[in-house]
Amino acid sequence: MKQLKEVAQKINRLAELDIFNNTRKREYIEARSLFCLIAYRYCNANYSRIAEFLIANGKSSDHSTILHSIKNYEIYKIYNKNLDIWLEDVIENLQNLESNQKVQLVTHKMKQLTDPGLDLINEFVSKIHGAEEYQK
Repeated sequence: MKQLKEVAQKINRLAELDIFNNTRKREYIEARSLFCLIAYRYCNANYSRIAEFLIANGKSSDHSTILHSIKNYEIYKIYNKNLDIWLEDVIENLQNLESNQKVQLVTHKMKQLTDPGLDLINEFVSKIHGAEEYQK
């Protein structure tokens, strides 16, 4: 719960709002969606735990609301370019990310790359892979 609280506080500061406010205004929904996504993917919280955390902080919620919020993140980020910037900012500060969470973070970043960036990454990975093959 401590990690969820830290994530919520960081998002509140970045978005300059309170994600626990019971409102359906777009900017609140988008910030809550970001919180739910981070809590689920990077803090290992399940839907019910996230809902319980929101309820404990004054926001009505249930597991299906969390699922809906996470599924709609991809749509929200199209209209609010800050969401991906905030996502990276919050995740970079999380401690003890597991291997699969690091892969998700790198995958997320790679989706935002253009062709020149992808070419550089391909070259880098090829070099790493070649070095690993050489060590075997």
